[in-house]
Order: sequence, then C-alpha cells, then structure tokens
Amino acid sequence: MNIIEAVSSVLFKNYVNFSGRARRSEFWYYNLFLWIIYIALYIIFMQVVNDLSDWKSAIYIVLLYLFIYLFTFLPSLAVSVRRLHDVNRTGKWIFLLFVPILNFLIAIAFIIWSLSPGTDGANNYGDDPKKV
Repeated sequence: MNIIEAVSSVLFKNYVNFSGRARRSEFWYYNLFLWIIYIALYIIFMQVVNDLSDWKSAIYIVLLYLFIYLFTFLPSLAVSVRRLHDVNRTGKWIFLLFVPILNFLIAIAFIIWSLSPGTDGANNYGDDPKKV
C-alpha cells in the first residue's frame, strides 16, 4: 500500500468506519500525509505572519487549517480505532487520550501498539487486512 492508496482509503472509502482493521501502512501513511499538510501550512503561515501588512492571508491560512482539521478529525479517530482493532485491542482506548492525567501514558502505549504488527489471521474485530 502506498501513501495515495492509504489516504484515499481513509478519507473516502472508510471516512467514519470504526469497524474492521487497519494495517500499519494505512495508519502511518495517513498520519504522514496529515503531518506534511500541517507542516506546510505552518511554514506558509510563518512566512505570512512575518509580513505584518498581510494579516488577511494569515486569517485565511488559519481558517484553512481549521477546515482541514475538522475534515480529518473523524477519519483520524476511525483509522486509529481500526489500528487498535488490528492489534486486537478495543477502540475504547482512544477515549483515554482525552483524560488529562492519563493521556501521556496512553499515548505511549498507543504508539507502541500502532508500531507492532497486527494479529495474524482473524481476530475479534475481523479478518486479517493483509489477506483480504
């Protein structure tokens, strides 16, 4: 799976699909795509902010960032839940990321789980996405 297939799968085919499983490549390529977009917008924003006379463009960039964030929030949650399903964990772990005291520890556990290979064969959440 390449980055274009992963992004199109998450954003179009499985926009808010919280069931099933997501391979490591789908999860990480999608996040790589988002980080490239966010970093590019940040660089453009910093260039525009340095020119204090062009404050309208800075507002447009912030609005574009917010639009992209809102458009990709649910697919990001969905692919994260599907990635947890691939390692045979419940998607409810995502909710613990929103608890202020626990979020750092859960984030570390989530990174470890998202880096680990999925379970071979079918598990509680569906068939192996490598075999489908």
